[in-house]
Amino acid sequence: MTMKNAVAETPRRFRTTEPDARTLAGEHAQLLRDVGRRAAPVLVLAESGVWPTAELRTLVRYLRTTVLRQASDEEVLLYPNGSTAPFAELSADHVHLHALTEQLDRADTTHCPCPELRVLVDQLHTVLGRHLINEQAVLAALAASVDVPSAADLVAGTQAWLPTSDEPVRILLDELPKEKATQQCIERLLRMRPGQTAEIRSSEDGDLRQVCAWMHDFDSTGYGIAHIHAGRTQSAIQITRRHTT
Repeated sequence: MTMKNAVAETPRRFRTTEPDARTLAGEHAQLLRDVGRRAAPVLVLAESGVWPTAELRTLVRYLRTTVLRQASDEEVLLYPNGSTAPFAELSADHVHLHALTEQLDRADTTHCPCPELRVLVDQLHTVLGRHLINEQAVLAALAASVDVPSAADLVAGTQAWLPTSDEPVRILLDELPKEKATQQCIERLLRMRPGQTAEIRSSEDGDLRQVCAWMHDFDSTGYGIAHIHAGRTQSAIQITRRHTT
């Protein structure tokens, strides 16, 4: 097998079937397939001892712009108040995918030999594949006799799949990748619907102050901020997106 043909071929473990793309299962199948296509050349080059500079950059870019974006959309539209099991486990998987993407983004020849890079890429694919299966199973159980719609369709329709409750979104900064925790928290807050409230907890007061300062400077009229009691080891704030005319 030549290198050219090896790079073009998708490894068997990355091959998937493709159900209807308008369903969540179909959307997930396409997502996993596209990750596989970008991961394949990274693995082939790493196995041959060649550092895949451009190929790794392409994979990381896709993970950031598509996979992690998909994760964010799903949390907002499919289980917006999922702070308890089994939704908490699904959200934790999203955090894990963020962390693995960060590791791949920081990987270089000095600190990550080719064999370690292969292990990391395989780990990401395993976590993603297992998560997508678990997520489909959880949501399918709620959907009963109907197919769970794709996140893309829900985004286009600007509506949530299930009726939302009055429970606040809960964001635990300590469970997010430290260097991206504030950014990811703010991105989630900006996607709240009018009238929705988020409770943000952290063991670091400084992180909460950063979130408060950013939201206040961004739109002090559209977002209300309050400090609430969270216990001895954590501080907490509550942010509400106000109804505006």
